[in-house]
Amino acid sequence: MFTPLSKGSERAQDKLWDRTNSPRKARARPALSTPTPAASSSLGQGLPPAVQARTDLQPSARQSRVVRRHSQVEVDESQDRWTKLFFRPGRKTVDAWLNSFWKRHFVLIILPCLAVWVWVAIPFPVSDPYKDDPFPDIPNWPKRPKGGSNDTDSGEDGSDVLPLDVNFYFFLFWYYGMYLAVGLFFITNLFSLYRLNWWPSALGGRLSYGLSWGFTLGVGLAAHHLDLFHLRERWKDHDPADDVDWERKTFWVSLSFLAMLMPALACFSKLKRDRRHKYRHSEPTISKAFFGQPFSKRIPSSWLRFLWFMTCLGIACFSLIAGQAYASLFLSTLPHTSLDAGTWVWSWIITVQLLAQLSFFILGAKVRSRALLFLYKLFFQLVYHVFYRNLFARLRSPSQFATVQLLSSALVVVLFPLQMTKAWHRVLQVVVGYPQPWEDHVDNVATSFYLRGLAQNVTMVGFLGWLTILHFGPNSQIYPFFRFSPTPEDPYTFQMTFIASCVIWGTELLSSFVARRVMSLAFKVDVSQVGMDEMREYPELVPACGWASVHVSMNLLMFLIKLNFR
Repeated sequence: MFTPLSKGSERAQDKLWDRTNSPRKARARPALSTPTPAASSSLGQGLPPAVQARTDLQPSARQSRVVRRHSQVEVDESQDRWTKLFFRPGRKTVDAWLNSFWKRHFVLIILPCLAVWVWVAIPFPVSDPYKDDPFPDIPNWPKRPKGGSNDTDSGEDGSDVLPLDVNFYFFLFWYYGMYLAVGLFFITNLFSLYRLNWWPSALGGRLSYGLSWGFTLGVGLAAHHLDLFHLRERWKDHDPADDVDWERKTFWVSLSFLAMLMPALACFSKLKRDRRHKYRHSEPTISKAFFGQPFSKRIPSSWLRFLWFMTCLGIACFSLIAGQAYASLFLSTLPHTSLDAGTWVWSWIITVQLLAQLSFFILGAKVRSRALLFLYKLFFQLVYHVFYRNLFARLRSPSQFATVQLLSSALVVVLFPLQMTKAWHRVLQVVVGYPQPWEDHVDNVATSFYLRGLAQNVTMVGFLGWLTILHFGPNSQIYPFFRFSPTPEDPYTFQMTFIASCVIWGTELLSSFVARRVMSLAFKVDVSQVGMDEMREYPELVPACGWASVHVSMNLLMFLIKLNFR
């Protein structure tokens, strides 16, 4: 029914994971075919300069993969269908994207941001809260409540102005429907990188995907009309201490995460029924006689890998939920003192780093998937930076934010080259038993730095776009966070935020350029080439990175919206 965790897939994953502490390390394997000397010399001319400069050293795992990939001949010469480009593009297609500076940045940065901008820019049909007309309309924008203005939430007589009633069906099928679709696309890419289909073979991928999407929307529709959590009833009481909006958004986000975890639960249930968690071949009589019954009930390594993979899925979902809870607490306590601001910043950094390091350990030591490790590094960088862009723009003063940003940029220039040194590598070997050689360690640090830069650019371009759309566009009333009502305690305006964000982006690009030059001169490593080599090795990583960027951005905007259903 499902694609099995076969020995072939297990061996393929083991061969792709180089230089690990795998218990299969001592197992004899056929050697990889090596190119002839003539072919090697011709290939060396086409390799990146940073790789050629390090040929006098012991070749790293990445260099071996580069040579092997250059020596391969593309068998399939057909063009990819346009639908395949969003999930499993061919190696030649990905190589053409990455070889062009403009195509590479359009696919990895601009295209995900365009998807988010279109999603958030479509006007919400609204209803006047002072009328009983049940039919929504799209009036002249921007729509302002009775007696209010764009910069205040109080009426002319000093009473509170009722918020606009957004149309529930538009929210369900467009806003939430697209958010849920992107989440399912992202989880499908994770299963693709794990080499496991989550859908039943009898139904197929498209039908299973459509059923999951439709069933989740049906649950949300029933919960709204039946008022299962009494949210409408509590909202009518107008109790200021009862934050219905936070609970409503938490319900919809939690429902989407349950839908994203349904594929994992379906695979778990089916594989358990097929007894994939036990060895299916009979044990020899001698083994039973000497080792007893427990020896015959060993757990297959493929099943353990799947359980660890599911654990990483849970950690990713938990990190987004924790970020939304963090955002809610952050916004409810504005404005902040200097001490409070520093506590918020560093508590979020520590939280993200702990969850990230836990996931990296599981993917590296237990799952042993280079592609998933690459994607998770980008995912946690996106989670950190997208909250950093949107929430930390409301520190107590611009000078305070500039101090934090300059300190961060200085640490980037010093910390990443320091991590590449042999002394740092030796400390890791002594303290935590780091198993990888120094050459592979340098490539790992370069990959992390490349993904950090990619996350910075994606989140900043996306932030500047939706900041402008939500401030001047028709949906400004349902996104009060981006309306900017300056006060002595909160002096931020749109102009100040936009210009300050551009200055911050400039300092990030400058610090990244300096750090790249230091790493190139001191360690002969091309950071961009290292990151692109991983995506060339696993072509599915390119669309997976795009879906991850869209999903994380939508997740934050989903929690910043002000929902009010009639």
